[in-house]
Amino acid sequence: METTFRDSFPDYDSLAEEDTSERPNGLHEHLRVITPSVDISKYEKLNTISEGSFGIVFRAKLNSAIHPGRFFAVKKLKSKYTSNKREGFSHSVLREINILRNCCHINIVKVIEICVDSVHDVYLVMEFAPTDIKSWQRSHVAHDRQLNMSHIKNVLRQLLHGVSYLHGNSLVHRDLKTSNLLITHDGVLKLCDFGLCRAIPDKKDDKSAWTPQVMTMLYRCPEVLMREQSLYSKAIDIWSVGIIFAELVLGHPPFVRCMKEPLAPDSAEAELEMFRELVDNLGPPSCIDEFCGNNYGRSLVSKSEVDDSSVGSLYDGLKSKLTPLGVDFLLLMLHWDPRQRPSATDALDHPFFAEAPLACANSELPEIVNSHAEKGESKDV
Repeated sequence: METTFRDSFPDYDSLAEEDTSERPNGLHEHLRVITPSVDISKYEKLNTISEGSFGIVFRAKLNSAIHPGRFFAVKKLKSKYTSNKREGFSHSVLREINILRNCCHINIVKVIEICVDSVHDVYLVMEFAPTDIKSWQRSHVAHDRQLNMSHIKNVLRQLLHGVSYLHGNSLVHRDLKTSNLLITHDGVLKLCDFGLCRAIPDKKDDKSAWTPQVMTMLYRCPEVLMREQSLYSKAIDIWSVGIIFAELVLGHPPFVRCMKEPLAPDSAEAELEMFRELVDNLGPPSCIDEFCGNNYGRSLVSKSEVDDSSVGSLYDGLKSKLTPLGVDFLLLMLHWDPRQRPSATDALDHPFFAEAPLACANSELPEIVNSHAEKGESKDV
């Protein structure tokens, strides 16, 4: 059994409600308790890797001869999220920092040090990975090469080991997707981007603080889609693993109608289209009464005009690409009812992984191209 570290986390959501306007440094005083200030100038920025809601990630190296040729991923947290004002998201920043500092697993990205400079910019210095699973797969598809099943099983096993570690420590990632799965030159998968990660409440009904709209739409599970917070659990991540599995097999995410124009991203119309596509592919919800426990869920069911006699079509599209055990494994993770999805540990024991072909060794994975060294132009930090 993994040693849990949840009790070492401060109550970030209570912290977010504090009025820090009277404190000159707010969040940064908390950070200085966590770690000594480190001068970020010792790192030389090379190029931007990605930019998201919470910060910019760039590739860097040390301005010294101590580790020549060693690269790092440095995440600069955006200033509006490191502000001491009430409209900032300082609790999310603190949560991500402490989760990454406390995690110790080969499939979780490692934080090397944290820098807090004199102008209140915060930087996470992490181990560098040359690419992510999304870019890696796209590079192979672009050259008419698909990942074979032994490659896919390797990725899934590493992913499930990382998820099992988080769940064993009462944490839910809530934003698993192929672009948040890094892969090293040695073929080691690393979960990253923990800005939406949350500790599982002690009480079953203590989930009111969980943001209803999390996860990229393409990876959003039914209970989150329908705002049914009573069903929020570790199974949120298992659904995302199922979507990632289907994406690796198909070469693209399985449910994409919600992303087509003229639907606006994350709009109510896009969510309705996603719900309809889930019904078309998986059949009607097996737990429709629970999904109708709130006004938003009832509205989605009503507007989608669910036909109880419809049969899901996802199996038809995958039966030529997966064995019966592979289909069973996928549909278990994409079960409408989160209570019926397997745990990450149970998923690793599914007979799908024991049938041929077996998961390959990390060293046998296809070529891993350094896409993070080529992506984007350098920006001032």
